[in-house]
Amino acid sequence: MISKETRIKISLAKRGVPKPPHIRRFLRDHNPMARRVRCVNDGKEYPTLKAASKAYGVAATNIGRVCKGRYYAPTIRGLSFLFV
Repeated sequence: MISKETRIKISLAKRGVPKPPHIRRFLRDHNPMARRVRCVNDGKEYPTLKAASKAYGVAATNIGRVCKGRYYAPTIRGLSFLFV
């Protein structure tokens, strides 16, 4: 049986060192897996689905579905999107 003190030590050791806020922001903004999105209606390009969703007030998942052609309609709120 492992004591409570040992469990806490093991838990803290497995957590690792948290990244500083400036590195977290950099990684968030420079995600290598992110795909650029273009709104066909106005031609604006966005680096990520999340950025486009904030600009238009539409859920990022729905924009992704429209880009992939898996949404029940070809547009969302009259806007059409494509992956660049």
